[in-house]
Amino acid sequence: MHLGSDLSGCAPKRSPSIDRDLVRLIDHYRAQKPAGRRWRFVIAGDFIDFIGMTIPADTTEVETPPTQEERAHGLGSAEDHARVKMRLVAERHADVFRALGKFVASGHAITFVHGNHDVELHWQAVREELSQVLLRHASPLV
Repeated sequence: MHLGSDLSGCAPKRSPSIDRDLVRLIDHYRAQKPAGRRWRFVIAGDFIDFIGMTIPADTTEVETPPTQEERAHGLGSAEDHARVKMRLVAERHADVFRALGKFVASGHAITFVHGNHDVELHWQAVREELSQVLLRHASPLV
């Protein structure tokens, strides 16, 4: 999916149909009765494109001082930098995260397997941000 790849000044414009189709897929399974207890949506890597996005390093939201390279090219992969990126991706692709939150609120499960573009999911703060985003969208269930 590479959500966030469109958070760059030089990235091609992402078609809204990509997010729309993903939301429809998630909503379809949320509405269908599973054969077992629940559905498990496995996101097998590269869901979020932490390395492909360019977030200006002039944000006051980070504690880790940006390096000279980060000041020139955008925030890197420090834990607090990645948390900011996670929040911005969730804002940019709110419909996708709303659908995922509703999916979980309906009793289903999501497993995130990080890939080479979203290895930052190993950071506790990034996982917490992702969890908070999903919880915000899960409640109240609409």
